[in-house]
Amino acid sequence: MENIIYQYKPPVGSTLDYTHPLVNDLKLCYLINEVNGKTLYDLCGKFNATIFNGAYVEPRGLYLDGVNGYAEIIANGIGHFDLQEFSIEVRFRNITDPDNSVALWSYALATYTPPYYSQSLHTGNTGSINDDVFFGFNNNGTFNYIPHHSFAWSSLNYNHVLVTYKSGQQRMYFNGRLVQSSTYTGNITYYPTPVRIGRETFTTTGQAFISDVRFYTRALTIDEANSLFVNPYQFIKQPSGISNFALVRNQLKTSSILSQESMGYPVFPGKINLGPSAIQSSESFSNNILVPKNLAKNNVVSSTTFNNRIETCNLNSINFPTNITSSIFGTSGSTTYKYKISSANKDGETLASSFVTVNDANSLLDSSNFIRLRWNRVEYATHYFIYGRLNNEEKLIAKVYDIFFDDKGLLLLEQYPKTVNTTGYNPYKLNIGNLIKLYTSEISTKNYLSALQPEPMFSSYTVQGYSAFMIDTYKFSENITWIFYNDNRNSNSNAFSLFIHNRLLDEVYLKGGVFISRPSNFYDDNFKVTVDNYTTGTVSGTGSTITGSGTFWIDDKISIGARIGIGSFEPEFITEWYEISAISSNTSITISQSLSKTIPVNTPYVIEEIRIIQFLNSTSNSALNGIFVTKGLNFDAFDIQFFTIPMATTTDGIRATYILRDAASSTFTNLQTGCMANKINNNTQYAYLFHAVSGTVGQVFRFNLRASYTGLSSGVSLSAFDFKTSQITLPESFLGRDFRSSCMIKVKNGIGNDEQCFYFTSSQFAYRITESSIGNNVPFYFDRQLLNYPQGEYNLSSASFTIRGIDYDNLTDRFITSTYNGPMAAKNRIFKYDPAAPNIEASLGFTNEYTFYIDTGDFSARPYSAATFNNSSSWASAKDGLIYRTLSNHVLTLNLGADFLYAEATNNYAITPIISCPYNTKFEKITLDIVDYFGEIDSGIVNEPFRIYYRTTGILDNSGAWILINQAGDLSSVTPSDKIQFKIIFRTLGGSGWYAQIHSINVHYKKNLYLTSELSFNNVKSIIASNIAHFDQVCPLNKLLPLTIDIYNNDSLALSQSSELKTYGLFESNLNNSWNIAHFIDKSLRKKSIVNVGVTYSSQIYNGLNSAYFDGSSYLRINNHEDFSFSGEFQIDFYLKLFAINDFGGSKFRVLSFGGENRNSGWEICKETISSVEKLVFYIGNNSSNLKIPICDISQLSNSWNRITVLRKNDKIGTYINGTRTSLETYNLAITNSLDYFYIGSGELGNANHSFKGYINNLVIYKKPFTLSTSVNQTGGSSNGFVLRTYDGYWDSNINFFNNNAYISEVNSTYIAFGISTVTSYSFFGYLLAPVSGVYNFTMNNDNNGYAWIGNNALNPTMSNYFVGSTIGLTNANITLVAGNIYPIRIYTGNVSGGGYLYFDFTVSGFTKTQYDFTGLVYTTVNITTDDYFVDSYKQFNPNYRIFSDANICSLYLDFKDITNLPGIERRFTFNSGILNTLDKVKISLK
Repeated sequence: MENIIYQYKPPVGSTLDYTHPLVNDLKLCYLINEVNGKTLYDLCGKFNATIFNGAYVEPRGLYLDGVNGYAEIIANGIGHFDLQEFSIEVRFRNITDPDNSVALWSYALATYTPPYYSQSLHTGNTGSINDDVFFGFNNNGTFNYIPHHSFAWSSLNYNHVLVTYKSGQQRMYFNGRLVQSSTYTGNITYYPTPVRIGRETFTTTGQAFISDVRFYTRALTIDEANSLFVNPYQFIKQPSGISNFALVRNQLKTSSILSQESMGYPVFPGKINLGPSAIQSSESFSNNILVPKNLAKNNVVSSTTFNNRIETCNLNSINFPTNITSSIFGTSGSTTYKYKISSANKDGETLASSFVTVNDANSLLDSSNFIRLRWNRVEYATHYFIYGRLNNEEKLIAKVYDIFFDDKGLLLLEQYPKTVNTTGYNPYKLNIGNLIKLYTSEISTKNYLSALQPEPMFSSYTVQGYSAFMIDTYKFSENITWIFYNDNRNSNSNAFSLFIHNRLLDEVYLKGGVFISRPSNFYDDNFKVTVDNYTTGTVSGTGSTITGSGTFWIDDKISIGARIGIGSFEPEFITEWYEISAISSNTSITISQSLSKTIPVNTPYVIEEIRIIQFLNSTSNSALNGIFVTKGLNFDAFDIQFFTIPMATTTDGIRATYILRDAASSTFTNLQTGCMANKINNNTQYAYLFHAVSGTVGQVFRFNLRASYTGLSSGVSLSAFDFKTSQITLPESFLGRDFRSSCMIKVKNGIGNDEQCFYFTSSQFAYRITESSIGNNVPFYFDRQLLNYPQGEYNLSSASFTIRGIDYDNLTDRFITSTYNGPMAAKNRIFKYDPAAPNIEASLGFTNEYTFYIDTGDFSARPYSAATFNNSSSWASAKDGLIYRTLSNHVLTLNLGADFLYAEATNNYAITPIISCPYNTKFEKITLDIVDYFGEIDSGIVNEPFRIYYRTTGILDNSGAWILINQAGDLSSVTPSDKIQFKIIFRTLGGSGWYAQIHSINVHYKKNLYLTSELSFNNVKSIIASNIAHFDQVCPLNKLLPLTIDIYNNDSLALSQSSELKTYGLFESNLNNSWNIAHFIDKSLRKKSIVNVGVTYSSQIYNGLNSAYFDGSSYLRINNHEDFSFSGEFQIDFYLKLFAINDFGGSKFRVLSFGGENRNSGWEICKETISSVEKLVFYIGNNSSNLKIPICDISQLSNSWNRITVLRKNDKIGTYINGTRTSLETYNLAITNSLDYFYIGSGELGNANHSFKGYINNLVIYKKPFTLSTSVNQTGGSSNGFVLRTYDGYWDSNINFFNNNAYISEVNSTYIAFGISTVTSYSFFGYLLAPVSGVYNFTMNNDNNGYAWIGNNALNPTMSNYFVGSTIGLTNANITLVAGNIYPIRIYTGNVSGGGYLYFDFTVSGFTKTQYDFTGLVYTTVNITTDDYFVDSYKQFNPNYRIFSDANICSLYLDFKDITNLPGIERRFTFNSGILNTLDKVKISLK
């Protein structure tokens, strides 16, 4: 039996496997998997360590503090560890340089001289060797340290060291390799001193993590040392109740779901494989009588898998548009029009709005006289429907994707507004909140459900080393966030970088940056970003001039350098932007480049301007303090080249930086922080500064950022200053530069929800100043909240770190602090503002713990690693439930809104589709297939937990209440129902930063016995004297044979075997009154009779079918028949798999034998030795000259399935392995045998050397070969499939679209069935190798336009010569193709809106394929090779071909399929002699 090997550190509750040889003489075993606390549990049960000093257990192991850290194993080692033969094994990781000593194992006191020193294993510096690990001991009063090994250390790498000692012979193994060996005379001298992990003889100065410690009372061998390095936990048994686990760490302890079922080897990570129904007979066999008991009910599993095949919808419904306005263009009239507008997305359509009435419009609507409707954009809507027009009509006018519509008299369509909102929750789909994501991939293990978790951004890779410091964010749309951050430098310029976060695509990428000039000697104390969009009026234009109508570009104070987009009022829909180079009036703009086309009158537009506002203190002269406003930026100004923005001089309204002060010499000499209120209009937006006057005295200044900057001198203006308050005394001092970023917010609920308030922080408090109290020379109102951590968390004093800022998240209605300086600085506090609250709600992350995991986690699950974060600062900005944190050179995106705390309020969780449980009589439990561990064995991390709820009522209308499932996943108390649904909420604010990844949910329940029992026990036929248990099969089994047979003795599992084996008995079936271990039939028309001697149905499935298992003594026999003699052409074809490469039966095994005892006639496929090489050969018996034609070397067969083919065509015999020819020899003589049997799996009976051990599948013999004269020669696997190219935009049946546009991605695709959610176009091209001759029916189902071309037309496609396709829907067409010929195929399709799709396939008589799968049929490029001896692989793969096509030439066809899986079949298990005599009360379980 295979060893159960852990691929990760086993969880708490694991035990030793005492049957494993590496447990022999194991005296002490610490896994150090306790996660936290101050106890090390010894799996040997004798030496639990509870005395700690300067050490503690945490997720990475036992932490030693580098000062005096140790964990004491025992106070006196005498009688326990004072041995002359032993092995010490330790896995460790140095945090600091190993030259600083770290004791890994210490049997000593804190003195260097005898008699207190016995032995020690530690790292350090021996004097001549640096970065050393060595073993020291007391040898007759002399201190020795041998052997030693110098190693290259890393603070991230764990090392494995094992030292053995026996009779003076010492050996050291480092990472599985023997590195030192030496011998000393005499014994180790031991003293009554403690045995410890950690501090020992001399001062310990190095910090370290100890992952595992083991002590053996014998010297391990070199093989054992290597085995422990490779598989350190091979002798550990998993806890009986845990298959999957998720440890809950850091703050806010919450249960996760544990599986209580052991399902296969605990190799992690990986899928849980749930087997078929367990059919259990509860009968007990005593010595004389059979006592039947109740039959156990049938256990069933219903599952939902989270992959790209599950349909999803947004959990949250959307609303119809609001603020709908109308404008009349052209000639007015007296006609009244009425309109309704609804919103829509891929999930459905909302109710329509109320009627919008337009009076005095022209009676004839056309391109000159039209009505423009405009509305506010609806988040998560992808398009809109316009209904109405005249006489209260509600017919559909148009479907639009923008936020305006020009009604020019389009014909009405027979579509009407919805009567219910069909967006949002759908009980038949996976419902996910906006911050929950279904991750899909072609790799099965990377399909999972989780909270949205973008990868970290490592800015120094992309921003020329300009590190991330303070941060601000802007919401461009519901899917796009702009992330701005600055560099922290005291210089005459600063770098501002712009990153883009695309939530929909889960991508974060750099846009670019700018250098903003400023005078020297200024600190970066705070900055904010404004993005203003101007859409008033309409435009027209030609060349580089744009003319406005109803516009106010001068009055709106738009700056030169902004950009203008044409064709929409919504920036997201603009495709062409132009930078503004001059603004000459309210209605005239000059752009920096010519328009791509003439812009007609009445065209919508948007002008976008970005401004960066910095609140800066001078480091040399506080009179120079000011607000620095950089105007005239736009999205495209942020370039990878980082262009420099100059200081302004005397001109306002250009791309430059302006300085705002209250006086020529600024009177806010200690600018603590600044923020901005919401813009009131284009002339008014207030900024507020908090000035620390002296000690605890403070004052607020107000500026109008939208004022005209007059009196400019060297870029300085005093005109924006409005007023300052009087000075008041605060509870604490704000002197210094400690409290920088702040915000001006009107919260949604609670204190401060009635007006905008100015929020800022001190070292431990959040302060609030109401905007209404800020007035000219009057005192302002303030209150404050103490920001204590949640109960149980450590509160850090202001001396160790400083809260340096605050931001607000509108989705969760919560504040988030930024922190700066100190060893625990990178911790953000999350809270709802309430001065009476004793604690905050949550906190987020530590630098040296949280971010360590990000660095060492498994980025194959979420790509792009980041280097270790530093511990100097953690600035944060929040936007729609996501927190963006800067830490040195990084920006990390964290999911706030989906956490336990806020998910219910923000609707950010997942609800599964209905999971059907037909005929359910009792729920049992839920198990989940999850990824709950990332990274390496010791440096990895357990993911965050999650909560799961269920309901069985109120599912269809989403009204049912949810009930939390307990930690065991127990559903046994749930009232049986034929359906169940689950809600999943994730933990995202925990200690690891890795969110749970759920692959599937499995519901275990019991079905009604009388409906679906598969086997029932027959106590009448079960005769104990004959050791036979009989079963009647009442319905087909839901799996292929073999079954697992478990034999219980007094309700304890005693024996277990597969029905393909004969270890404890034979499992047989009765077919046509014949009992046998397996029944095989010849499916050719010849219907040859087959005698089975011991061959069983195997668990080794190939191509979805059973195979036959030959155990080295079993065989099949068929009477002599002329079909097995070949006078002319033939073909023999089958699949072969050895039991093992070194265990395949006899030394001269026969797979097929028709050669008789003397082998002087007939033929065989067998093993022979040719030129000292073991080969599989085609053997021809001939009295005058026997012939051996090689097929392959035995070594080529390995342990996998191989297709073996032998054929004769035109007097030449070819041999093949997996379709590749290995031999071709001329042989024109008849190959006959008229006397002997045909054997499968053996040759000469009674000769063990001739018996085969292994598996055979799909054996067929033909009277003719099936070959091709041409073959596609492809290079590697990359040429298989279509070339699939993806394009931005919609092709709209314009073939030139694909020639004139560059594709954005190219892959090979063998599968054509997918959905489309974006405005995208696709082209497919490949060469079809026709598998058979016949009429092919091609089907195509598409939305939107999709067409396909075949043959020469595919090389020169037009819209008049396509073969199959349409604008939308299902079409099909027939074409005759010839087997072996090559046919080009081209497909064009795309999606213009909403949800699209494409399905493409063919069918043809005589050939079966997987739906939509073109593997092995289509190639990207072809190289035609001509040869008459290519094997036609399609004949082999298609079992129907063998039955229905050329059936008259098929001599034998064995597919080895189980033909006994029928109702009414009798089955029995016959115990081997003596087995029952060792048992008392017996129960058999078949599963």
